[in-house]
Amino acid sequence: VPSLPKEAPTKLRPVDDEYCRFEEAGLGEAVHLALVIPAGGLGERLGFSDVKLALPADISSGATVLEVYASYIFAIQQLLTESFGRQVRIPLAIMTSLDTDSGVRQLLAANNYYGLTRSQVSLLQ
Repeated sequence: VPSLPKEAPTKLRPVDDEYCRFEEAGLGEAVHLALVIPAGGLGERLGFSDVKLALPADISSGATVLEVYASYIFAIQQLLTESFGRQVRIPLAIMTSLDTDSGVRQLLAANNYYGLTRSQVSLLQ
């Protein structure tokens, strides 16, 4: 049976030293991040004839689902690069199927990998 810890949870505020300590520790570990996206199905049941990663995720900008993921990766990379003074690349693995592999490859190529380098993106079928 799960139980709650007996000690009170830590309440963190961005101005506290403890918050800064945890943030620094988290940034130190973030250089080991990798992102995996399962992309095995088409968007047919959603009324979309392409791979789901090509679906618009943001109505205001028209950004695709994959573009949003790439923008998150890019933002974290920039933060880590600035924090550590060296280039940090976060690997992206996209799990595809026979149905989606070529569509995902075309989406990446047509959009210049959304600013990510080709070497950091792996497709796994």
